[in-house]
Amino acid sequence: MRPALWELAVLDFNLVQNLYKKELKQVSRWWTDLGLYEKLPFIRDRLVENYLWSLGLASEPEHSSYRIANTQANCLITTMDDIYDVYGSLDELEVFTNAIQQWDVTATEGLPENFCMCILALFNTVEDQGNEVLKEKGLNVIPYLRRAWKDLCKAYIVEARWYHSGFAPTIEEYLENAWVSISAHIALSYAYCINDYVTAKDLEQFSSGGDESLEEKAEDRLRRSFMEIAEEIAEITGEKFHGVASCFLRERERREKEKDSAWGHNTSAAVLGFRSNLSKFSDKKRGEEEVEGRGVDKRRDVSYTGIDDREEMKRLCA
Repeated sequence: MRPALWELAVLDFNLVQNLYKKELKQVSRWWTDLGLYEKLPFIRDRLVENYLWSLGLASEPEHSSYRIANTQANCLITTMDDIYDVYGSLDELEVFTNAIQQWDVTATEGLPENFCMCILALFNTVEDQGNEVLKEKGLNVIPYLRRAWKDLCKAYIVEARWYHSGFAPTIEEYLENAWVSISAHIALSYAYCINDYVTAKDLEQFSSGGDESLEEKAEDRLRRSFMEIAEEIAEITGEKFHGVASCFLRERERREKEKDSAWGHNTSAAVLGFRSNLSKFSDKKRGEEEVEGRGVDKRRDVSYTGIDDREEMKRLCA
C-alpha cells in the first residue's frame, strides 16, 4: 500500500474513533444525570453494550445523532424490560403502563418514586430527541416516537399478565405480541425519524405504513425465524412433528412459494441499511451469548446483571 494512502487510512480511523468516544462520553453524562441506576439498582447497567448495538446498526460518521438517540432508547428499553420482568407487581405495572399510554406524568398516583423517575426520564428523553429534530429540520417526530414506546409497553404488560396469571399462550398469541416486545420497532422507528435524510413525505409514509406496514414485516421476520429453528430441529432429529414445529414447516413451505416483496421501497436508503444491520448484529450478539452461556432467565435469577459496563466505559472514554 502506498504510504500516503496508509497515512490517510490511519487518520480516518483515528478521527472516527474519536467521534465514537465523544458520543460515548455524551451518552455517559446523560445516563449518569438520569440517576436511574442508583434508584433502580436491579436494572442492567449496560451503557457500553447499548452503545455498541447502535454502532452496529449505523457505524457511518454522519449518523452520530441516530447513534446517540438510539443508545438512549436502548438504555430505557433495558430499564423498562427489567421493571416489567423482575421488579414490578402486576398492579404497579398496570398503572405504569396506563401512565405511558396517556403520556401523562400525573397519572402515576400510587407508584413508587423510582417508577415515577423512570416514566419522567422516558418522557423528557423523547421530548428532547424530538426537539432536536424539530430545530434541525422543522419536523415534528415526537408523535411517532411516542407511538413506538406506547406499543412497546402494551406488549410488555401483556407478557406480565401472562406471567402473573400463569397463563400459557398459544404460539399464535405469543408471536402476535412478541414482534413488538422484542423492541426492534423502536430501533427502526428511530432510524426512520432521526436520520439526516428524513423528510415530511417520509414521515407521512411512515405514518400510513405504505403497501406493507413495518409491523407486518417485523412479524413476518419473527415467524420465519421460528420456522427456521423448527426446520433445523426436524433435520437434526429426523422426526416428524405434530405440534408447533410441523405448523411452522407447513407455513414455511407456503411462504416460500410466494414472492418475498421488498420492505421499505418508499423509505430512504439509510433506514434500509439500519434494518439490515439490525438483523446481522442481532444474530451475531445472540451467537456470542450462546457461546458465553449468558442466556439467563431474568425471572429466575433477578440478581443477574451481565457485564458491568461502568469499568469498560471508563476505559473506553479515557
